Amino acid sequence: VTSGEGTGQERVKVSFSLRGRFSVITLCRDIETSQVFAAKITPYQAEQRQLVLREYQLLKRLHHPHLVQLHTAYFTSRYLVLVEELCPGKELLYSLAAR
Repeated sequence: VTSGEGTGQERVKVSFSLRGRFSVITLCRDIETSQVFAAKITPYQAEQRQLVLREYQLLKRLHHPHLVQLHTAYFTSRYLVLVEELCPGKELLYSLAAR
């Protein structure tokens, strides 16, 4: 994943991924800060663009200690990549409840 600011420099290093029904979740690390995130990569076609953008717009507005926080997002003509806070552990519920 490269930064969307036109620098061409790699900002995120990908480690592994898990496949879901609509998306792929990939563990990644910011090269500059070494912070680890979960990147949700969702493929879409042109007619689905508004649908996938809705998730981004919603996550961008939500800020709550019991919700996964959106760090940044990348858009291409075929993919939406949501870089979110990583909640390690057996289940997301346990990570959020521990906060």
